[in-house]
Amino acid sequence: MGQKTNPIGNRLGIIRGWESNWYGGKSFGNMIAEDDKIRKYIFTRLAKASVSRVIIERTLKILTITITTARPGIIIGKAGQEVDKLKEELKVDYKLVLAGSTYINGDNKVLLKIEKYIAEHNLFTSILMPGYIDKNKALYFYNNSLMYVFPSIDEGFGIPLIEALKLKVPVICSDIPIFREIAHDSVLYFEKQNEINLFERMKELIQSKELSSKLVSKGIKRVKKFNRYNFIKDIEKIY
Repeated sequence: MGQKTNPIGNRLGIIRGWESNWYGGKSFGNMIAEDDKIRKYIFTRLAKASVSRVIIERTLKILTITITTARPGIIIGKAGQEVDKLKEELKVDYKLVLAGSTYINGDNKVLLKIEKYIAEHNLFTSILMPGYIDKNKALYFYNNSLMYVFPSIDEGFGIPLIEALKLKVPVICSDIPIFREIAHDSVLYFEKQNEINLFERMKELIQSKELSSKLVSKGIKRVKKFNRYNFIKDIEKIY
């Protein structure tokens, strides 16, 4: 029976070094997965740059990525613009939190589809699914969120939307009448059930701190409308 080993193993320490250089400790598994995602992103993002190797080195505070390429001009770009853009893209590691009931319309078919997608694309470290969360957990997620996305296609009202505005979290929500009535211009809207439009809106908010601050400021003013006094006043108008 033949015994086969990867040829890189025979070269390590002689004419070739490791492609990941760091000490992971208890975070070893997560860091391996993160390195894999970084490499896949770079090879895809720089498909035309003839990238042959990506070396990742970590210290306590610094992550250094060395890219071996036959066409450095494509990576660097004019006056270094492309490499600066790549640095910004790799700098942030966001987590997507999918909170809420795991049963929709009496079954878990939607949950199973989501779990299958996560498994097929190896997104276990990027997506959190806490299920239904209580008030304390909701407050934790709000206070540590870059944005709140409300992609509902039909709502009687929108309490989570008001909660997010109250807690100074920028909001992106589907463009449906009830959300327009609640939020006016204090949130970003996307065409309902249009994931490409949603992606564009999320990217827009991630890349613009000015837009984020502007939405938070408008949200603080808008949410003041929703209090007990105004609620009773509006009820009196009806009756």
